[in-house]
Amino acid sequence: MARSLSILQCAILKLAVANGRRDPGRGCVVTRREVLEAHYGWRPVRAGKRTKSPAFSPQIIGRSQYSAVQVSLSKAVKRLMARGLLNRWPSRIVLTEAGIRVGEALLEPAANSQRSSG
Repeated sequence: MARSLSILQCAILKLAVANGRRDPGRGCVVTRREVLEAHYGWRPVRAGKRTKSPAFSPQIIGRSQYSAVQVSLSKAVKRLMARGLLNRWPSRIVLTEAGIRVGEALLEPAANSQRSSG
């Protein structure tokens, strides 16, 4: 690949591969919500009309940060799609075979460093 992956792109790939390892029946899939929670530390809230289905609050996060992160995530997904590393379905992000290989390679250094420090 000509250009390296961004930190956010790496996080998307690693989260999807980790999901696939935890639940092989589900596959290497990640949702936008999972990325926002894991990578940015956002927590959904139950408020207003969303008492049954929690959502992220732009008021709590900050409207400008909320918008900027949504744009960043959309661009990261589009760039990963352009590289052939994932397919985007309406409510989830699904890794391709190439995406799984890259995601697994990204997880390997972390696994190796845990083995050597333990």
